[in-house]
Amino acid sequence: MNPILHHLDTVVYVAAGGSATGSPQEVITFATLTGLYGTPIEVLRSSDGQLVVVGRPERAGECPAAD
Repeated sequence: MNPILHHLDTVVYVAAGGSATGSPQEVITFATLTGLYGTPIEVLRSSDGQLVVVGRPERAGECPAAD
């Protein structure tokens, strides 16, 4: 998706937890993706501006809900 992301006005993420619609900057965030997937999802930006989305292991006692 990264090669076309800068051409998109709206993205839709669909997961078992529901869906999210909005601009890439609104939707592709820690809070939104963590809420959708029910587990911490890191959203990083590389030096050339590409987004990198990765799951991270939950730590003991960590709440999977978005901050």
